[in-house]
Amino acid sequence: MNNWKTLGSFIVIIGIIGIAGVLWRKNPVSVSETPKVEKTESVASSTAPSLVRQVKYSADLSPEARRILGEHISKLSESLSNNVDDFGSWMNLAIQYKTAGDYEGAQKVWEYISYLHPGEGISLHNLGDLYHHYLKDFAKAEEYYKRSIDADATQGVNYLALHELYRYSYKQNTAAAADILKKGIANVSGNQIIDLYSALGSYYQAKNDRTNAIFYLTYARDAAQKAGNTMLAAQFNDELATLKK
Repeated sequence: MNNWKTLGSFIVIIGIIGIAGVLWRKNPVSVSETPKVEKTESVASSTAPSLVRQVKYSADLSPEARRILGEHISKLSESLSNNVDDFGSWMNLAIQYKTAGDYEGAQKVWEYISYLHPGEGISLHNLGDLYHHYLKDFAKAEEYYKRSIDADATQGVNYLALHELYRYSYKQNTAAAADILKKGIANVSGNQIIDLYSALGSYYQAKNDRTNAIFYLTYARDAAQKAGNTMLAAQFNDELATLKK
């Protein structure tokens, strides 16, 4: 079944491929309002991050990996120096920084993107992931995940990420992990709801609450059947059969 522990590690790429095109059509801050690119470091999200940044590479990266990442970062920085409002290049630059292990660099870029495009949720989600899985600042992670939901309440991955934070890292002795999925179920549509029902069933199963586990996994099974995913529906049926023994 779904492995929620791995969600944070691939959300950046999924976000770019699956959502960026739609979000890009939302109204950004106009070019005339966009601050000039500074040639010094800045912590202000309303100021473009430095494009002459000294990249902080992870110690375990090979020289070849550093070379390749350095080339990518250099090309993206050069492109952005000519077009500071290029959403895609900023997002790609943040990904390159994160891959290199330069979390501060990625953070500054995603904060800046959030300033330029306040209506999109990818950068906010990615900041939540960064603070959750890499910087281990769970309060900050919660803040950014909530902001990603506020930006776009229809994206199931935002609820799943916040659920993962509550379930495994933060506020674990509360009902927050279940409540955020129930909120998501009320707001998302289409096949996304399968993952939310499945996560909620898995959560209750781990709590040894068989009644609620069966309840939500049944909904997940029915949603999978409605979507025509017979293989996934069969997997849910196997889980339900085990729970009902």
